[in-house]
Amino acid sequence: MSEFAIRAKGLGKQYRLRDVGGMSELAARVARRFGRGKDAKATHFWALDDVSFDIRKGEVVGILGHNGAGKSTLLKILTRITNPTMGSASVHGRVGMLLEVGTGFHEDLTGQENVYLGGAILGMTRAEIHEKYEDIVAFAEMDGFMDLAVRHYSSGMKLRLALSVAIHLDAEVIFLDEIWAVGDHAFQLKTWHRIEELIASGRTFVIVAHNLETIGRLCTRCLLLDHGRLTMDGKPGEVIAQYRLELRQRSKSQRATSESVMLQSIDIAGTQLMAENLAMGDLLDCRITLMAQRPGHLKMATMIRDNWGKVIAAGEAEHGRWTSVPVGAGRNLFRCQLPVALPAVGAYELVVQIAEGDAMITTELPFTVVEREMLVKDEHGQDQAVPALPMIWETDEDAQAATVRLVTSG
Repeated sequence: MSEFAIRAKGLGKQYRLRDVGGMSELAARVARRFGRGKDAKATHFWALDDVSFDIRKGEVVGILGHNGAGKSTLLKILTRITNPTMGSASVHGRVGMLLEVGTGFHEDLTGQENVYLGGAILGMTRAEIHEKYEDIVAFAEMDGFMDLAVRHYSSGMKLRLALSVAIHLDAEVIFLDEIWAVGDHAFQLKTWHRIEELIASGRTFVIVAHNLETIGRLCTRCLLLDHGRLTMDGKPGEVIAQYRLELRQRSKSQRATSESVMLQSIDIAGTQLMAENLAMGDLLDCRITLMAQRPGHLKMATMIRDNWGKVIAAGEAEHGRWTSVPVGAGRNLFRCQLPVALPAVGAYELVVQIAEGDAMITTELPFTVVEREMLVKDEHGQDQAVPALPMIWETDEDAQAATVRLVTSG
């Protein structure tokens, strides 16, 4: 028996495009009909280009990449929705596709009828659906509503029932989208626990998600796609860090062509952190240099995102997040300091926002929080590293004077 659940070798998918489409294509066809036009020249592009990888049984693999990187095309090939132009892909074991909640649900059918219809579309037999029916209804919290037509359900009820059907699919290899982000917080937590139970049972998962925190929490390995090519295959933390670096570079490239339009009177000459490795209790010291064409006022704000892209802290000003600062014509230097009081050591980024009227630009500055440790002697006289707490000793003259007066008064 193979140790691999999925094997992909030299996968490529080419799509054929034409130079015209829509109404232009219709007009061109009419012209060709009367002999007055020429056939449009076909063009091609590779949605996937020579992608190879193996996934072992029991692995939980995340797929990352910008929009258009080829993630959806790869999933369609692995689930046999479409065929590759070149290369081959094999999946060993029963496949479950939890890619789109509610596929196959019909508004005129009852909840019960849609459970059987949706389960059949996902690959469950009638006997399996009948066996799990009560669990599906209980998980969706839909007892008492199953004889109603789905058209009378709220959007949340539809999503809960559809997700419950999908989550009870008994498969060995599961392709998962961020479908559990439905319902209220309690239902999302219940779905999280169900996904984690399936992972713990040894199922193989392939997950495509835009939420990097989800990828980092669930996956044991990540693949990074860029314009159809596999550019990185490794540990989630390393791949996510590379992906976020590429996103920052792409964002800077886009801003390079638009900043002059967004902030017409301001040019950011430089932004930097005085130190990129800091310990808990240190001050995050940011320096910003702006070139202004004329005097005026800007608004500035800061926030901190973790390695998954989630905002975990924000700088507090006198009136909310934003601080209004005056600028003079020419060179302006600004300094911003924030205490490092974050949940844990690891990679973060300081996000600096600068606004002029309705226009705003954003700069991301990565930094790392490290352990503050000191060596102390243990009970056996051996050196051991322990967390170090910043401490300030100072003399309180007023307290000393009070003590002296108290002592000498008697």
